[in-house]
Amino acid sequence: MIINDRNFKVDKNIIKKCLEVTPATVGHYIDNVMNCEIKPIQEGVKIAGPAITVRCPTVDSNVDSTVVHYVMKFVQPGDIIVIDCCGDSEHASVGGMVALMAKFKKAAGIIVDGAITDKIEIRKMGLPVFAKNVSALSTRLLGISGEINTSIQCGNVTVNPGDIIFGDDDGVVAFSPDIADEILDKAKQSEIREVKLRNKLFEGELLADLSGATELIEKHLRKSK
Repeated sequence: MIINDRNFKVDKNIIKKCLEVTPATVGHYIDNVMNCEIKPIQEGVKIAGPAITVRCPTVDSNVDSTVVHYVMKFVQPGDIIVIDCCGDSEHASVGGMVALMAKFKKAAGIIVDGAITDKIEIRKMGLPVFAKNVSALSTRLLGISGEINTSIQCGNVTVNPGDIIFGDDDGVVAFSPDIADEILDKAKQSEIREVKLRNKLFEGELLADLSGATELIEKHLRKSK
């Protein structure tokens, strides 16, 4: 096992700036977008916060989720628990009790590269949870292996402790706080431009003309002649 302390700080201004834009806009400027298998189990959620990471390896054809329970000792308000189930999407590492503990700790949400269970119960408690799958097959508390606050994989994206996790109905992005201001400022300016663009569409202009698609295609066609 590898159990590391929570040794990162959170810039609340970064979290505030995240919530002023959308993950889809941020996705224009970074490649660290979790694959589309990871989806929210309830609609209309939007979360942003620092990652506290968990890795649950497979042991004897099951998943040892002991560290999922233990990580709650480290969770602080606003944290997002990110769980790497090492490719397993059948054994549920998060259920109603884990979600309830996370809610008591005031976590902002849970992201699982794997399965969850007790979907209806978790929906009712209102904790934002994202996962690949829903399953009645549970993991086991074996106490043999696992990691907390190490570099993990989630949705084919590397996530380090303290990375910013930002998600809504469209998906989840992850990025280092070191580049957060640059990315989020670009996203904000992009969304301001989109408001103006939308107004021009209402005025009857064509999206292809406004986006530059027309110019690109006509340039290609001229070269092809």
